[in-house]
Amino acid sequence: MKKFAYIIISAAAGLALLSACDRKASFHTMTAVYFARPNINVYEDAGVVKIPVNVSNPNTDFMISYTIEDDTAVDGTDYITSETSTGVLSFAKGQESSDIEVQVVNFPDELTGNKKFRIKIGNVSNEVTRGGFSTCTVTIVDNDHPLRDLFGEYNASGYDYFDEKTVEWTMTITETPDLPETLADYYKIYIDGIFDFVAGNWLNTGLRHYVPATVSRDLSTITIPGGWQLGDTYQDYDVALAWVSISASGGSFDLKTNVVFEQQELTDAVDRLKYVTTAGYGANLPSEGSGSSFLTIYTGVTIIKK
Repeated sequence: MKKFAYIIISAAAGLALLSACDRKASFHTMTAVYFARPNINVYEDAGVVKIPVNVSNPNTDFMISYTIEDDTAVDGTDYITSETSTGVLSFAKGQESSDIEVQVVNFPDELTGNKKFRIKIGNVSNEVTRGGFSTCTVTIVDNDHPLRDLFGEYNASGYDYFDEKTVEWTMTITETPDLPETLADYYKIYIDGIFDFVAGNWLNTGLRHYVPATVSRDLSTITIPGGWQLGDTYQDYDVALAWVSISASGGSFDLKTNVVFEQQELTDAVDRLKYVTTAGYGANLPSEGSGSSFLTIYTGVTIIKK
């Protein structure tokens, strides 16, 4: 009898399990609202810019409030909000995004520097949550770069004292990849192709060979630090940029830690820059025993913009 009762109970439990499996599973996924990106860059001449706000799982109608706050940018001077620094966005069920609109102010031909302001998502209705990025920092990028006429590709030529011949190659001057934070940052540059590696045929090719440099405010000089690692190796040694002074005969070399390459014609003609002919530069290798050695020495380098 106990065995029979056990079979009945087991059968009933099996029917209940089958009944539960026959029902469709129902899950409630939370709706969340967030900025598409935490940082957005816009140019100062963009006019009215749209800052996207995204919604995941838009299962309901809801509204959000937001505030706009000054950082280095000032409301009414660098950007203009509609009326106040607060606003409201409404989302319909199924709507996946909307935009907050802000007008940025252009200062043509005036270097004011990059400016920033922040937008924050505030209260959210109907049990919607704030997910991902609830704050977005907007950077207004100044178009009026003081070195914009300097950037570009140049035909470079110089005398190679080791091979005793004139060599020619391409040199490129660009702005640094990071957005300037201060006015001084606008005068920092990268010089790519500081050497003609292929002509010497002693370094690896296909690598990035750039050095950082700074330009004086009056655009008269470029200063390039010595000792910069060039990203190449030679016989397991890291190759570094070194500055040398060359005598009139070209027979003596004295290592310098820094040198300023004067650009005598930069202020009058930006497309032609001439380095001083009494100084040159080379590749420095920390070789064992002798301390260091130079593989290539250039002097009197002239670059002409393409």
